[in-house]
Amino acid sequence: MANPPNRRRLRLLVAVTVVKALSARVLLITHMAFSIWAATCVVNSASVWALMSVLGLFIVETIYSIVKRKGQEPQWFSPCIFLYLLAVVPPIWILNLDMIHCLISSRQYGNGSCVGLASSGADCALVSLDSYFSRKPLAYTLEEIMLLLLIVSRWLLPKGNITRDQLSLLLLVYFGIGFDIMELFYLFEELDVLLSHGMTYAILVVWTVSLFQFTIVLTTVKSRRPRLSLQTTPLRRLVSCRCCQFEIWGLLTSVFMQDGPFLILRLYCLIGMGLFSYNLLFYTVKNVLVVILQAYRFTVLVLDCRENFDTGMERSASMASIASVKKRNGAAAGPSAVDGGSRTYSQRRNASHTSLNQSQDFSFESAV
Repeated sequence: MANPPNRRRLRLLVAVTVVKALSARVLLITHMAFSIWAATCVVNSASVWALMSVLGLFIVETIYSIVKRKGQEPQWFSPCIFLYLLAVVPPIWILNLDMIHCLISSRQYGNGSCVGLASSGADCALVSLDSYFSRKPLAYTLEEIMLLLLIVSRWLLPKGNITRDQLSLLLLVYFGIGFDIMELFYLFEELDVLLSHGMTYAILVVWTVSLFQFTIVLTTVKSRRPRLSLQTTPLRRLVSCRCCQFEIWGLLTSVFMQDGPFLILRLYCLIGMGLFSYNLLFYTVKNVLVVILQAYRFTVLVLDCRENFDTGMERSASMASIASVKKRNGAAAGPSAVDGGSRTYSQRRNASHTSLNQSQDFSFESAV
């Protein structure tokens, strides 16, 4: 009697999951198409539309997610976010490089203008508002919308094996990452940074690498505790620590993909290029403090993992010694001094075989 309501409820849950997955993907596709279109209008190059080929892979991933996974997302990696970044990052690169070229021309030579579009076609008429349209706000607006959509889409996407508490923590982490990433573009306020082509591409490359943090879900993963062994080595201890504490992987990912490269760029601007401004100094000091706090957190996690590992090893060793003592005492007492309740299975089996042989011998002698 309870099966039809359960089936109805299960179908409703699957339908809600599919709707949420489709809603998140529609938002991402809309922003993806608008970014490609804006880049095409700004640089007046139809070849930018070739990036829409990623949309085919995006549709294939959507169909696979709905049909095979019933809308659920993988636990470790988000292919939806990965494909979205592959399609939306190149247009933003194009917009930023065009903006930098315009800013250099307007500041250095005074003959450049960053107002208006390079293309005057009908497809660009909707955004061709020369009175107040500027390429710098367009590039920054698309970048900010992209970061907001990464957070909102992660919220809309089915959480899968992630609990609500873990999802809320992950969204807060994403908010912090998004604001830190946007702070990197304050380096473009410096004219010497704009004039350095190598520095410009280095900033864009580091910014791109930091975005792919959103494709990895490490702060919410919990693994089973590893089985302890008495024969331990430093490598085995390190592997056990890495498997137990996935927060360590989250810290390392943040340091190597965001905070570390950001700090190197800012220190190079301060020391290598001799730049000095309030914004650059403030964000550099903030970056240094963040790296120090992450190093402190990493040390605490490693020491805590080592302490738990050593405690587990001592417990395992004590249990093994107790078991060996019981085994030796049982073997020394013999089967005659051990009552039936405390005998091992092997002792009871040997005793039964002995009694069976004696009874067989007695029956044979009586028969003879």
